[in-house]
Amino acid sequence: MARGIGSYQKTETLGKSPLELLLMVYGGAIQAMQDAENAFGDGNRDLGREKVERAKKFVTHLYTTLDNERGGEIAQRLGHLYVFIIERLQVAQASGDGDALQDVREILENLRSGWKGVEQSTNS
Repeated sequence: MARGIGSYQKTETLGKSPLELLLMVYGGAIQAMQDAENAFGDGNRDLGREKVERAKKFVTHLYTTLDNERGGEIAQRLGHLYVFIIERLQVAQASGDGDALQDVREILENLRSGWKGVEQSTNS
């Protein structure tokens, strides 16, 4: 089953533009944070921590794929923001506090919205 899912995920990303892939990563991080908030809210701390770990992987991917040379100051600022988000995720994971996720989820939602606007303007 896991092999089939991996195959599906690989196929899903083929042919996508870098911007579309970026939006997918943002979406994955946001969904994982929402899932963690729900799990913590339901008292399922283990599942919440698992979902936070998943969110951290997405945000770490965003951080490690920044191109500081080409992105300049914007990439540096995004890097600092991603580090902040990862730190907050670690606090939420350790404390089991779903409320701590809300602020960083909103930050990612705003960033995703901005990138979505870029996508729409390039497709027009």
